[in-house]
Amino acid sequence: MDAVPLILARHPAARFVIAGEGPARPDLEAQAQRLGVAGRVTFYGYANDADRDRFLRASQAAVFPSLYEPFGIVALEAMAVGTPVVASATGGFREIVRHGHNGLLALPGSPESLAQHVVALLQAPGLADKLRANALRDVRERFTWDQIAVQTARVYEEVLRELERSTWDAALARRRAEDQRRLEMWSTRLTRVPPGRYGDKQVQDGHGRGAAALAGAPISGPPA
Repeated sequence: MDAVPLILARHPAARFVIAGEGPARPDLEAQAQRLGVAGRVTFYGYANDADRDRFLRASQAAVFPSLYEPFGIVALEAMAVGTPVVASATGGFREIVRHGHNGLLALPGSPESLAQHVVALLQAPGLADKLRANALRDVRERFTWDQIAVQTARVYEEVLRELERSTWDAALARRRAEDQRRLEMWSTRLTRVPPGRYGDKQVQDGHGRGAAALAGAPISGPPA
């Protein structure tokens, strides 16, 4: 929202539509009032797929200022209908949006950077056309469901190959053996207790020190 006045300073006729519902909406509406831009911002609320595509097709830019984004499918949805994308350089956006090729990436959390990139699109129709064409091509060539399935399978295959090359199993076995050795060492230092006595009490070892017996199992064997 802080980017809106910066954009309006360069493009006073710009309008902004925020689609979606969530707990942040009241705060954003109040912020728009404080910034004096409430008349230029429309909070649409929940948008189904048809509404989403209608808004995207009517927009000169689709802006996603996320601070965290696991995958970034919203960017792909905009790219698929031919709307230039401005997104934060975070999470999955960095894997989808190639700056200056099929979209623009802004610094996360920076209203100035976000406004700069939106203004660049509004001022340069040629740039918007280039990003739009490249984005449509990338969606068709890189992000169909069949291609995503192949890429996902490759990730699993690489993980399995890495596991085969790793020494994790051997290291884990050594750690377990060391833990067992220490357990046996401490067990032999505990004073014998009568049968049926279990180790949730403190007993004295042969050197007069307190030693905690193992809970849930009888203690046997001579003291150290």
